[in-house]
Amino acid sequence: MSALIIISHIKEGCELATQVKLGLPIINIIREHHGTSLISYFYDKAKKNKDESIRSLTESDFRYPGPKPQTKEAGLVMLGDVIEASSRTLSNPTPARIRSLVRERIARIYTDGQLDDCELTLRNLNTIAETFTRILTGIFHHRIEYPESLPKETNGKKEAHENTNRKPAETN
Repeated sequence: MSALIIISHIKEGCELATQVKLGLPIINIIREHHGTSLISYFYDKAKKNKDESIRSLTESDFRYPGPKPQTKEAGLVMLGDVIEASSRTLSNPTPARIRSLVRERIARIYTDGQLDDCELTLRNLNTIAETFTRILTGIFHHRIEYPESLPKETNGKKEAHENTNRKPAETN
């Protein structure tokens, strides 16, 4: 049942996109961004279930209906969706762990055949992996906390004063 709810977001997304007139290229990306991929969490859970009727469900019962991504853009959205969601599960997201996660997810999607119809090259996939790794490393980078005030000596006594050495945040 949970897998059906997750799968239904594709149809609902396409209907909503049609209602607000997003256009066929966007609607196609919504339709294709999970391809025919397996919802492995629920598939694995069903296989371990004690109820024979649930265990007898096949892998195809836990796959999105497709189609697979047909454009580079749809393939990129698929990769981004999977990698972003997976990155949220990382404990202690170091650059090495992020890089490993990104490469592993791309390899899994590629070997499952999900990118077969979208013309992404291995060079494209390498660039995508490097870019996602760089972006996620920046997102998960932890900055040190700076004190709001630093002690200042005046007449042998320490007093607090504002840290005037801080630089304002850059805006892009």
